[in-house]
Amino acid sequence: MPSCLWLKGPSFSCYQYFQVKDSFPLISLFHVKVCPLAFFSVVKVDCLNINCNPVKTVIDDLIQKLFDTLVLSLKKSIQAHLHEIDTFVTEAVEVLTVMPQCVEEIGDANLQYSKLQERKPEILPLFQEAEDKNRLLRTVAGGGLETISNLKAKWDKFELMMESHQLMIKDQIEVMKGNVKSRLQIYYQELEKFKARWDQLKPGDDIIETGQQNALDTSAKSIKEKKIEFDDLEVVRKKLVDDCHHFGLEEPNLSLAYSISKDIESCAQIWALYEEFQRGLQEMASEDWITFRTKTYLLEEFLMTWHDRLRKVEEHSAMTVKLQSEVDRYKTVIPVLKYVRGEHLSPDHWLDLFRLLGLPRGTCLEKLLFGDLLRVADTIVAKASDLKDLNSRAQGEVTIREALRELDLWGVGAVFTLIDYEDSQSRTIKLIKDWKDIVNQVGDNRCLLQSLKDSPYYKGFEDKVSIWERKLAELDEYLQSLNHIQRKWVYLEPIFGRGALPKEQTRFNRVDEDFRSIMTDIKKDNRVTTLTTQAGIRNSLLTILDQLQRCQKSLNEFLEEKRSAFPRFYFLGDDDLLEVLGQSTSPSVIQSHLKKLFAGINSVCFDEESKHITAMKSLEGEVVPFKNKVLLSNNVETWLNDLALEMKQTLKQLLIECVTAGRSCQGSVDPSSFPSQILCLAEQIKFTEDVENAIKDHSLHQIETQLVTKLEHYTAVDTSSEDPGNTAAVLCITPLCPENSDCVTVFAFSIKRFKDSRRAACCVYLDAYHFCCPSFILTLSLSCRWSNFLWRFF
Repeated sequence: MPSCLWLKGPSFSCYQYFQVKDSFPLISLFHVKVCPLAFFSVVKVDCLNINCNPVKTVIDDLIQKLFDTLVLSLKKSIQAHLHEIDTFVTEAVEVLTVMPQCVEEIGDANLQYSKLQERKPEILPLFQEAEDKNRLLRTVAGGGLETISNLKAKWDKFELMMESHQLMIKDQIEVMKGNVKSRLQIYYQELEKFKARWDQLKPGDDIIETGQQNALDTSAKSIKEKKIEFDDLEVVRKKLVDDCHHFGLEEPNLSLAYSISKDIESCAQIWALYEEFQRGLQEMASEDWITFRTKTYLLEEFLMTWHDRLRKVEEHSAMTVKLQSEVDRYKTVIPVLKYVRGEHLSPDHWLDLFRLLGLPRGTCLEKLLFGDLLRVADTIVAKASDLKDLNSRAQGEVTIREALRELDLWGVGAVFTLIDYEDSQSRTIKLIKDWKDIVNQVGDNRCLLQSLKDSPYYKGFEDKVSIWERKLAELDEYLQSLNHIQRKWVYLEPIFGRGALPKEQTRFNRVDEDFRSIMTDIKKDNRVTTLTTQAGIRNSLLTILDQLQRCQKSLNEFLEEKRSAFPRFYFLGDDDLLEVLGQSTSPSVIQSHLKKLFAGINSVCFDEESKHITAMKSLEGEVVPFKNKVLLSNNVETWLNDLALEMKQTLKQLLIECVTAGRSCQGSVDPSSFPSQILCLAEQIKFTEDVENAIKDHSLHQIETQLVTKLEHYTAVDTSSEDPGNTAAVLCITPLCPENSDCVTVFAFSIKRFKDSRRAACCVYLDAYHFCCPSFILTLSLSCRWSNFLWRFF
């Protein structure tokens, strides 16, 4: 039973074979002695009867399965031995059947024979094992494998072939010796044929000197073919020499082969130089010209390398002379290649270039190779001047063509910069901005066209240049006109929009409608060049400009008329004047512009209904009420004249009242009752009168004392209070202090210099100039009597 546990492989070892052989008797012994249940159907144990039939059946089945497994394993083991033996014998018979035909095959046959001899002892034990296992199989199973007998016969045949193999090799060697002699004769014949053909067909110096590219390439190819053919003969020669040495034959005479080999090698070296030169040249020639034209330095480097290499050759031949001439020829082409680079050539120029070089019909730039130009290198050098002229013409035409292309691009891309403008009626209209840039661009383009006319190649582009010249001239004219129109319209529209100049309103309305129509068209298509495509644009612009100039002229005449009526209007610009004329009764407009007309009036005061001007106000906030109200009316120059007259009359009346009050009160006038200007003037008049009286009475010292007292009175007034009611008093007293101070200073200085009152009085006037006291001089000048007195004195 345990022996069945290691019957798992397809073949047995010797030890396994004996274990299986012993297992078959053990199975029977187990069945008889170990399993007594096999002979009893029922076994009684004490008072129990046990039925053994099921157990007996199971045991019989297991024993049968074990037996079948052992038989199957034995068969597989025998078959594995037979298969290995059969494979060995089949391969050995195939090897021994081959008849060697050469020395190498003989060596291979002997090597195979030795390997078979070495392996044969390993295979023989397998026969014995297979036969023993087959006998066991017949004993236990009643029959064995019949294929073992066939294999036995095959093995006997193998043994016979092994014994006769050496005899066969010896016989074959004798046959091969005879073959070597016949092969040697054949080799001599082939060598003589090759020499005859080589001497006749090998390239000579005359082919090299002719310099025809096709002939040279054919010769180089022929030499390579002959070299390959002779290499095949050399292989045969070496094999024959080896066979002669192997079989002990006399070495053949091969001097002819050596001389041919030397000749071929010499010729091959010469033509290898040519092939190397052509190969390097073809690497560049195979590139398309568009790519290679920026790398012509590679050709120059290649030629310099070969030039140096050929100079180092010790023995020159026809081939080295030929190569040197080729190098020199291509060197002359290098400086001229720049004329066929063609970066600026148009398709028409390329066709002219192909015709000049004599290239085949159908040659195009896309398929043009550098090799195509190398083939016409001599023509390139010969027609260098024509190629130079062609390049100059192409360069000039390209410049003109690029300039025209830039003009086309400008015509498509140049646009007006538009901005929104709100008119006097709060309607929005598009106006053109950045006039200077557009006008400068048009001017630059006109200058560009003018420069193109100076080119000697201008003739071919005359039509297109003329079109652009006419278009730019019109565009320049239209832009200048439209610029003037827009500026005048922007200036006049607010004026006429407010209803000014009713007589010219109809004219301006027509102009306004036409201008708005043009700007609407520009808004739809803001390209600059479309201005020239509008129908009747020239007449429209001229008409609009003329009508606007008429409106401008009428406006200027109107403004001049108003300025003549009231000259102070010259202090206002046209816009301010038009605003005043258009809104003559508007308090805000009057307040904003009145200070420009009257230097002393900062603003005015109106009554409750804003129909009358009741007072004027200074920059410091001092208010002077008018004696009579000034009525506002649409006739602005009338009420402004009334305002100026009322201002003078009011100040005149206030001055009279102030002087009168000063005389009656002996100089103690209430400063808050009169404007500061009137107070100063009245004070100066009073001072003049006092000085005249003091001169007459010789009491200038008394006047000085009075002036000092008055100055102290004025300076003692508190002006630091922020009470609004005190503002008027401050404004009145402030200008009096420096006036009195100047007077006191002049008096004191003059009296110290001259004790005589008469001479001191004269010097008062002169010292006023010395101390630069203009107000004091003014007060002195007010008195005619004082002036007459000075006249008489001097």
